[in-house]
Amino acid sequence: NILAVYDVGTEDETHYMIMELIEGESLAEIQHPGSGPLRWEEACKYIKGAAQGLEAAHAAGITHRDIKPENLMITKKGVVKVSDFGLAKESDATGGTSTDAVMGTPAFMSPEQCDGKRVDGRTDIYSFGIIIYEIVTGQVPFYSDTGYSVIHSQIFDPPPLPSSLNDKISPAMENVLLKVLSKEPAERYATAGEFMSAFKQTAQDAPSQIGAQGAVVLPDSTEKRTQVAPTATAILASPPVTTTPILPNLDEAPSNVTPTATQAARPKRPFLLVGVGVILGMAILTGLIIFVLRNRDVP
Repeated sequence: NILAVYDVGTEDETHYMIMELIEGESLAEIQHPGSGPLRWEEACKYIKGAAQGLEAAHAAGITHRDIKPENLMITKKGVVKVSDFGLAKESDATGGTSTDAVMGTPAFMSPEQCDGKRVDGRTDIYSFGIIIYEIVTGQVPFYSDTGYSVIHSQIFDPPPLPSSLNDKISPAMENVLLKVLSKEPAERYATAGEFMSAFKQTAQDAPSQIGAQGAVVLPDSTEKRTQVAPTATAILASPPVTTTPILPNLDEAPSNVTPTATQAARPKRPFLLVGVGVILGMAILTGLIIFVLRNRDVP
């Protein structure tokens, strides 16, 4: 369940990788409204395959750090392949990885990853939990038009109760989803296998809970997702691409902001903007006065 890499090398100054060719589409493409409803049994098959891929990666000491529907490839035979290990890190002796910059896709990033802290396999499990949360509710827990707002929510805000978005979700399934999305890694499931075991128990009667005849209609939520590049800038997912620097001081919630699950606090800079405007206005006025004095007619 992991995309195979057959060879790597260098030709002149060009580095290359030879990888397995996947004839199929990503889970994100399958989720597109035009693809029709996804049957619950089929969704569970994809979930199980992705969990097995994560288990294998974590057993090898690798943390993916960018688990999202776009990176779960589905072959024509229905086999899930976890792909795009471009942000992956090998665990050190303590089982975690350190990060020099905030990297990943904010809508699927764990709180510790958003905060630039050490991460391990539980970060991937959090991201995997968001994928399943989106499948059963129709949306990701946190979304906004800026990467900063999503990151802030991932760190400080509790996710909306799944049952508030889909009243057919059972209390047992809701508890599993809330546990996997715990802010503290120690409070989540320790492994993807443990998470899948708990989810499987609650999913047995899910067809009658989720939708008619076991079908799950997955809306296109790509407009609700943002991305963060390795340069630690938040990039809007939809074109035109613009960048917004990720602001510091994420260790503490602002004292004058009460975060909510539906609205993340955004940085306020009114005094800075007013100050810059005043300075620019004075500079322009001074330039005009000098210009008039130098060009006026002297008797």
